[in-house]
Parts: sequence; C-alpha cells; structure tokens
Amino acid sequence: GRTAVYELLRMTPSIKKLILDGKSIEQIIKMAHSEGMKSLFEKGVNKVLDGTTSVDEVFRVLRF
Repeated sequence: GRTAVYELLRMTPSIKKLILDGKSIEQIIKMAHSEGMKSLFEKGVNKVLDGTTSVDEVFRVLRF
C-alpha cells in the first residue's frame, strides 16, 4: 500500500495579513510553523516513528 506525505498551509488571518503585506516566504513559513504547520520532512519523520514507512523511503521520496 501507499500513504501520502503532504504539507498544508492553512490560510489563517495572520498568514493572510503577511501575504497581503508582501512579507517574505520565510516570514510566512515561520508564522505557519508557529501556528502548527508541519513540514514534509516532519511528516515523514512521524511516519517513520509510527512504523508506517522507513527512513530510506522518506529520503527517497523527499529527495534528500
């Protein structure tokens, strides 16, 4: 079987404000992480820790 690893940026009011104010992607990502967003790598690590996949598979798919 297969399982998905994805990254989702929720358009919260604070994220929307940063975008409308023309802030950098780094500032937007920092805010998103502070609001609970997990990166693809973090999601992959969680899949390894819960036994869903292997470290090798995460590195292969995410191209590290």
